[in-house]
Amino acid sequence: MPCVHEFCIMPQDPGPEEEFTYTPEKFPDQAVVDDDDLNEWAGRHRDALWSIPVYYHERSRPDVGLAWYGITLIPPSSAPAFLELLAGDPEKEKFAGLAGLLHRAAAQNKFIIHYGI
Repeated sequence: MPCVHEFCIMPQDPGPEEEFTYTPEKFPDQAVVDDDDLNEWAGRHRDALWSIPVYYHERSRPDVGLAWYGITLIPPSSAPAFLELLAGDPEKEKFAGLAGLLHRAAAQNKFIIHYGI
């Protein structure tokens, strides 16, 4: 089985201390990105990526970037920053599904949950 990252739109905002486990099947609107592709992308955008505000595992744990081996909650306010990095990437076609998901989440003002590898 390949190593992938799964990004899903959350239908409801996560509670302040709600903990999450790996359950992508709960969220039908999702995008899957290969770990090698995401790792290369992250390397190209390291400084900008690791300045985007997110939460690790629950909303009581603010952080930046992506929890590579865990769960990241991406708030609606951070979706435009991720979109900007994707739009300016030379290999943006690899991330078309993720870009579409980020656009939909931003338009709906929804959180995104990221399941790392």
